[in-house]
Amino acid sequence: MGAHRGCSEHRTVHRQQRQFTTSVLPPSTTSVASSRPDDTTTTTTRVAGLSKASPTPPRYRYPEPDTPVVMDEKHGYLEYRLATPPPSYPMTSRVARRKGLLPVLAMAALFAWSCWGYLRLPTAPARTGVIPDGAPAAAVKDLVPLEAHIMSKCPDARDCLRDLVLPTMMKVQDKVNFTLSYIGTPTENDGVDCKHGPSECMGNIIELCAAHLYPDPKINLGFTMCLTREYSAIPDRTLVEDCALEHAIDIQALNDCATEDDGGFGVGMLRDSVRRSKSAGVTKSCTVRLNEEFYCVRDDGQWKDCPHGAGVNDLVIAIEKLYRS
Repeated sequence: MGAHRGCSEHRTVHRQQRQFTTSVLPPSTTSVASSRPDDTTTTTTRVAGLSKASPTPPRYRYPEPDTPVVMDEKHGYLEYRLATPPPSYPMTSRVARRKGLLPVLAMAALFAWSCWGYLRLPTAPARTGVIPDGAPAAAVKDLVPLEAHIMSKCPDARDCLRDLVLPTMMKVQDKVNFTLSYIGTPTENDGVDCKHGPSECMGNIIELCAAHLYPDPKINLGFTMCLTREYSAIPDRTLVEDCALEHAIDIQALNDCATEDDGGFGVGMLRDSVRRSKSAGVTKSCTVRLNEEFYCVRDDGQWKDCPHGAGVNDLVIAIEKLYRS
């Protein structure tokens, strides 16, 4: 191991580094530094009898370690500190990366805090026109009751759904509780008589099963409209299968619903729907009721009893007013 300098030598070297000295020139030349009032230094150089004066910036070199230095020479140290600016060290790549990461980390922390605050806020479920079974009364009350009473094989039902009900539902589906009810005559043996015969009763049951299996009006009402366009062919199997395929309805589930309990389940739904129409005083297909009151009737190819208008915009405005109130 090499010799270790003592603490006094260590202090002497540091004192020598702090002392202001002029540069040591080669033996063939001598340098004389003179100070002027404007703090510029003129170095006079004599080489081989020649004398030449040129202003040059001061040159500094730390003395050799063996050069004796006075430890308590304060003036030399102060002059060195005043004349020599502190060295500037280039920023290392690690420090630069740290400084560059600070804004990114701050933004990430702010984003995480804002997301946490957002997730803690209570959220309200979106309201739609589909009311699930067992929903609280307050949820149903927020929506405006809209109901259409039809017969599946009636041309007035086709016109009513095509020209008024469907366009209205496209605009205000999230503001109404829509119901499609059927018109018929209940019998004493818990059956139903339909105006256009047993085929119409079967068509009514198929449409009620679609609403039972798919409560979303976009599906079940679209399926019913598909059948009603060719109302005279109801309940033709090919027509039912084509409309079920068009609206993504499981045809097997539809058939199971219509034949459940040897047809008792479907007949029961139709009987309840017919009784609902009768209790409301509805006798004509198609009758539209809004907020459980008569709004408009389509009968014999004409609109009748429509005090607020038979147009889509008229019905939409009426629904909007009731919804806001």
